[in-house]
Amino acid sequence: MGRHADYLRGKLAEGTMILAGPVADPAAGPWGLLILRVGSEAEARAVTDGDPVSSSGRGFRYEILPLISAIL
Repeated sequence: MGRHADYLRGKLAEGTMILAGPVADPAAGPWGLLILRVGSEAEARAVTDGDPVSSSGRGFRYEILPLISAIL
């Protein structure tokens, strides 16, 4: 998971990622949340496809959903 974390830290440094972290879901088990600042789904897909965890063969996957609004 070190390469995954390093990749996400890089996205944070470049301003593409806003937040990432694990979610403790009692029903489904733990999963990760990643919030990106991108202009399109294609840009989001490029970020997730570039994450080493996506090609690790360990069953990790991303679901991309738009955030309608946010209060920061």
